[in-house]
Amino acid sequence: MFTGGELDLENEEFMVNISTRLQVAVEKLLEAITETTNQLEHAKITQIELTRESFKRNAEISELVKRQEELQERLSEETKAREQLALELHKAEGSTSYAQLHYGTRR
Repeated sequence: MFTGGELDLENEEFMVNISTRLQVAVEKLLEAITETTNQLEHAKITQIELTRESFKRNAEISELVKRQEELQERLSEETKAREQLALELHKAEGSTSYAQLHYGTRR
């Protein structure tokens, strides 16, 4: 390889060519790594945003479920109170009817 001046020149051109191709390949690899890093950073930011949004939605859902349970309990209490009032009204009406029948016929 290093025997004559012409061969040395050919070897030097060959080495420069290899060096240039290696440099281009390394630059392309670095660009690919940079692009991949940017994509990963973007994906990480998106994941963080989605996680925050998910936690926010879960908290909202929990609050809505709690509110629904409270309203259901209130409805149940009001239904019981209404049933009690209806029963008392029915008893009162029955007593009035009984009194009218019993005492109304004696007069």
